[in-house]
Amino acid sequence: MNTSIIEGNWDQLKGKIKQQWGKLKETDLKEKLDYEQLAEKLQRSYGYAKEEAKKELDSFIEDTCGDEGKNVTRQASELRTKAGKFINESIDSIKEKSAEVPENIISYITKHPAKAMLAAVATGMVLSRLLSK
Repeated sequence: MNTSIIEGNWDQLKGKIKQQWGKLKETDLKEKLDYEQLAEKLQRSYGYAKEEAKKELDSFIEDTCGDEGKNVTRQASELRTKAGKFINESIDSIKEKSAEVPENIISYITKHPAKAMLAAVATGMVLSRLLSK
């Protein structure tokens, strides 16, 4: 991934990074940065949007590291796309499941009113003890 290229060649890349992005300060590059950290520094220093900073960084890696850089940035892009899809699918699933919660609670209370009442009383007692301390 881009992280390994940047971290593995930090000393060699640091000078080229300073040359490419002159607004980055020496203190910004003092410690070894990974891909995400360097992208964040570009965002702050140049006002780039997150994706714009990553595109700039990917282009730099491709130009600087040749074929290995191109392969790595392609793989990283594919992983970002897959991760985005997974996150969106997960959010949709959570939304669907959370919409069912009120219905399930009402159904449980309707079927088991005594148990529901005891659970509510017990919860109230626990909360009152916690809040009174």
